[in-house]
Amino acid sequence: MSRSSHGASSLAEKHREWMLRHKRPYTNVAETYANIAEKEKRFKIFTDNVNFIKHFNKQENSTYKYESVADVPAFVDWKQKGAVTPIKSQQRCACCWAFVAMGAVEGITQIKTGRLVSSSEQQLVDCATYGNRGCYDGWMDNAFWYILQNRGITTEANYPYQDGQSYCQPRPSYFTAAQITGYEDVPTNDEEALLKVVSQQPVAVAL
Repeated sequence: MSRSSHGASSLAEKHREWMLRHKRPYTNVAETYANIAEKEKRFKIFTDNVNFIKHFNKQENSTYKYESVADVPAFVDWKQKGAVTPIKSQQRCACCWAFVAMGAVEGITQIKTGRLVSSSEQQLVDCATYGNRGCYDGWMDNAFWYILQNRGITTEANYPYQDGQSYCQPRPSYFTAAQITGYEDVPTNDEEALLKVVSQQPVAVAL
């Protein structure tokens, strides 16, 4: 087996494990043409995300790389340090992916600039549609990818939360409040890596 085909096979297995772990509906239904097409579409999104993450992890100007952390403090309270905004409510809209992604972005922005600004989850719900489904489900990586491609995210005050998905507002109608230079996934079940991450900044976690 060639290295490329072996890599594709390994990635397909990781995607299958991810689908089973998150109980994606197209893993438990009959293999109709529609379901096969959906699985292929989702696998392409998964592959694109993995490649995108690997690309950014190799960049020297990435904001954060957990491998470079050597000294881990015994205790860190990011709320006490002023890097956590007040508690928000997603209400009925199942867009936890947007809220958790925004929390991580707000945190690193405060750490880097000293400014804690509540950013817009609604912009993610309306506009970050690549691999996400607004109030139905989504993934933090896709939210980060949107922020990178959009060159930033605006404030909650400028693009307020509506408890639902609407049309994406055109860029000229808002200004940028926060930007990121990349993002990185912590290896699954690696508590040491997670400890290094949270010692440097708030993180986005999916359960």
